[in-house]
This record gives sequence, C-alpha cells and structure tokens, in this order.
Amino acid sequence: MRLHHNLLSGLASLLVIFLSSCADDPIPLTPNPDPVEYVRLDDELIFITMPKSDSVVNFQFDRIHGYQFKTIFLMAGEDTLNHTDFTTSEYNSQEKLAASVSHQFDPAKDYFFLVEAVDYYNPNTRYTFQLPTYRHIFAEAYTFQPFAEFYLWQDYDFSPSRDIMFVSDFIGNKYNIHRVDLKNHSVETLFTEDEVYARLIRAASDHEFIHIESYDTFNPDISLLNRMDIRTKESIPMGSYSRGYGSISRIIENKLIVNDRSSPTPFKKSIDVNSGEVTVLGEIEGQIFEDNFDQLVIGNYFVEPNDLSLSPLPEADKDAYFLYKDENGYTFYMEKLPFPRGAEIQYPRTYVYKDEQLVFESKESDIGHRHLFRKFNVSDGKFIYYKSHRPDSTYRIDGLYSVDLNNGEETLIHADFSPYYLAVYDFGDKGIIAQRGWEFSFMEKIQP
Repeated sequence: MRLHHNLLSGLASLLVIFLSSCADDPIPLTPNPDPVEYVRLDDELIFITMPKSDSVVNFQFDRIHGYQFKTIFLMAGEDTLNHTDFTTSEYNSQEKLAASVSHQFDPAKDYFFLVEAVDYYNPNTRYTFQLPTYRHIFAEAYTFQPFAEFYLWQDYDFSPSRDIMFVSDFIGNKYNIHRVDLKNHSVETLFTEDEVYARLIRAASDHEFIHIESYDTFNPDISLLNRMDIRTKESIPMGSYSRGYGSISRIIENKLIVNDRSSPTPFKKSIDVNSGEVTVLGEIEGQIFEDNFDQLVIGNYFVEPNDLSLSPLPEADKDAYFLYKDENGYTFYMEKLPFPRGAEIQYPRTYVYKDEQLVFESKESDIGHRHLFRKFNVSDGKFIYYKSHRPDSTYRIDGLYSVDLNNGEETLIHADFSPYYLAVYDFGDKGIIAQRGWEFSFMEKIQP
C-alpha cells in the first residue's frame, strides 16, 4: 500500500511540473506565408487570335522561357468580366499555350486582357502582362461540308467538266487511285496496291487520267507518262517529262505542257492528250505554272492551247510576281520582298491590274499572307481570298476576306484559323471546293 501511495504521489508531481512547463513554453504556431507580390511587366506577348463565335475568342500564346502562364482575365475598365486558365495547345503542345474566353461581347465596346504568370524560381510573385485594346470581331459566311478524306494523298485533279475528281494516295507504301463523283459525293477506288503508279495525276476527262507509268532506266530524271481509261483499264503511252516542281501543267483544252531536260539544253513541249502528238515549244525561260486551272503559263508567257502561240503576261509597273488572271481580265501580282529578309515580320502586298492599269494595292493596315483561290473570277468588282498571319503582339484574324475593287476596302467575312493551308476552287455553278489537310469539302454560302 505504501508503495502504491508513493507511486501516485510521484505521478502527481510530474503532472504539475509538465503543466507548469507548458504554461511557460507554449507550442509555436505555423508562421504566416510570405505575402504574394504582384509585378506588372511591359513585355509584349506573341499570340494568335481565333474568334470562334459572337461570344467566344480563343488564343494561342508562344511560351516564354522561365514563366508559366496561369490565367487570362477579360477586363473592361477596372471590371473583371471573366477569366480562364491556360491549357496546352491542340496544335503545338510543346511550344504553345491556349486559352478560351467567353463573354457576350459588344462589338462597339473596348476590352483588354491581362495574362497572369508565375516565375518558377519566385512562386510568391505574380507577373501580369497586358494585351492591347480589344474589339471583338467575328464573321461567318460559309459552312464546310466534307465529302471525302484521303490519308496521305499525293496528288489530285478535276476533270474538265468539273464533275469528277481523281485522287491518288499512298497507304502502306502502296499507291491507290480514287474517283470522286462531285455531283453525288460518291467515292470509287479504281486501283490499289500499286496497280498504277500515281505520284502524279492529271484528269483528262471524266473517265481518263494521266499518270506516271515508270522512269527512264537510262535517265532517272525522265518520267514516262501514260493515259489510263478506267472503262477499259487500257493504258496508252503519252510521252515523257522531266520531274521537279514547275515541270508539268494542268490539262487545258486537251493540252499538257511539260518540261524536258533530256538534252543538254532544257526545253518545253506540249502533249495533246487525245492524239498523243508532241510539239516542241523551245527554250522558254521560267517554270510552268502547275496550279493554274485556267491557262497554260510558262515563265512570263501565256500559251494559247489552240495554236500553242506565246503571248507575254500583262506588264506591271511594280516589282512583283504574276499570280493569276481571271476570265474578266483582272490580273493579280504579289510584291517581291527584299532578300535577305530581316527578323521583323514582312508580308508582301497584292496588286490587281485591269487593262494594264493598277486598280488595287493592298494597304499596310491590312497586312497578312494573301492566298488567292486557285480558281475564281472577280464578280461585281469584288473577289474573296484567304488571309493568314504569323503569331504577333496584336490581334490579327485569319479567314476569308472580301475585297471591293471599287473602293479598295477589305472586309472579314469568315473567321477561320487552321495550321493547314486552305486551297479553294470556285467552279461557279459547279460549286466551291476546299481542300485542307487530308479533307475535301464543299463550301456553301450561309443564307441570311
């Protein structure tokens, strides 16, 4: 009993000592975190602007080494209207960041954006970049109705009637040839697994196409051409041509212009795709315009299909390249930029002539890469083209623009961004066909 009493007395004494020490030395609290510091930076950010609707605009930003973009804020005055976090870009996840901002934009109202970023080495610092004043612009004039898709297509061409498209693609290291009926959107595969070599294809009719048959054993620069009739599967030799860009035209009124380097002095020649007759045109300087679907053009000359006579291209009083001449006599040129080019972004001007008189010159304020349709005509003094831009520190919108030659005004009619080149063929009553990446579509006008 005495031992038990002594043990209890000892424990009581220890408890008093412990409580006394706790009162004298309280447990320290967790220290307050360092305060967040906000720093405004004047650096210009590089980005792409992609309006998607009247209420949505997407951005793609170039990454900045050492910074991590976190949030983008839509501002009006001192009011925060919306904000969203950054994500990786669907187009380039390694070098680009993306953000999508939604708001019921007033097209007559000024807004601006703030981009908040953090420094990997200073996590308690928030860096803010301010973008220029923003006015929301969106336009939509067309819908794209896909009718065919060919993975790894090699070449394609439209028949003279514009009712048929022949396409060659390269799947599993084998060439395949397809025939697309543009009236009912049906696709028929004609040849598979290298039955016909088709790195190049030209449509001679709704049922015939020109293709490469083989290479000259003694001169690998020379390719042998054949005409294939899909109804009989009969292939007829049509001569030869020398490979390389700018070496073979489209078929215009049954004439095909090709380059020939089989002799020490290269020359151009014409092949009649109906008769197979070959006519030597001589040593004409310059490349053959491969993507001109209206005229035969070599260097600075038109070639008349009927008699193969040459006529010089209309002269321009600007230092520029010839691009296109429509059926109404409008001639399009692109400015020659100085070389070598500096680091700054440069865009060539576009010039339009009629009767050798300059009727349009693109303005500095309308800068951008202008991509003319591969087949089109000026109508009511207006034409449409696709304009693209490189990433910039200000808002530039890719898409279809209408140019009024009467007053020189350019107007965005369809906002449309894509990393892929857009090739457009306006065949009038036959429809407008667009090719982008592996996909082919009909462009249909949205009715008001």
